[in-house]
Amino acid sequence: MWKPATVKGRGCLGKVTVPHPKFKNETRWSSTRKILERCDKLIPCLRQMDTKDAVKCGADKLMLTASEAMVVSELLKDLVKLDSVTVALQSESLTMSEVRDLFDHSISKYPAMKKYLSSNASILNNPVLEQVITGKEESGDEKESQVSFAQQALKRRRLTGPSEVYVDTAFILPTSNICERLFSQSKLIFTDQRRVMKPATLEMLVLLKANCTLW
Repeated sequence: MWKPATVKGRGCLGKVTVPHPKFKNETRWSSTRKILERCDKLIPCLRQMDTKDAVKCGADKLMLTASEAMVVSELLKDLVKLDSVTVALQSESLTMSEVRDLFDHSISKYPAMKKYLSSNASILNNPVLEQVITGKEESGDEKESQVSFAQQALKRRRLTGPSEVYVDTAFILPTSNICERLFSQSKLIFTDQRRVMKPATLEMLVLLKANCTLW
């Protein structure tokens, strides 16, 4: 989709449709889903292009066959589900036990993810902590409604009583989201024009920003 995104390509594409191709954002996984969404919308439009325009902007080499277009449509359905999980993982109120539920729900639908998301995956940094989080059983079945893939995972949670040894993990928040947002706010404050700012001043501003609801 790179060539139709150029100035010349946009001019040719503008004759048959308004939307233009999307670009990939390396720091946003959702951009992959958006690219395929736009591609799925543009496929019928590319077939309506004049032959000369298609050759001019290079779209003739990007034409997908009917079977390839079906593969893109099916892949897009899976990406929409997984994108809802990535969005849910960015929530500040998400607990560690809910993160585990999201991973387990993803594994149940996509077994290939077990290598990376299972509770005994080889890439785990703290296996003991993972055992504590997964030390609870689910009970009961709830009918799946018209909700997102991530919401289905969170609604299916039915935890038993609290652990006898460890604190209920529902009260433990994942620190990564909170810390990443704190660092992002610090970066926005500590601009090039404020490089002479003292560390103590920056710390005070970040503290006030992070606790703005308390004053």
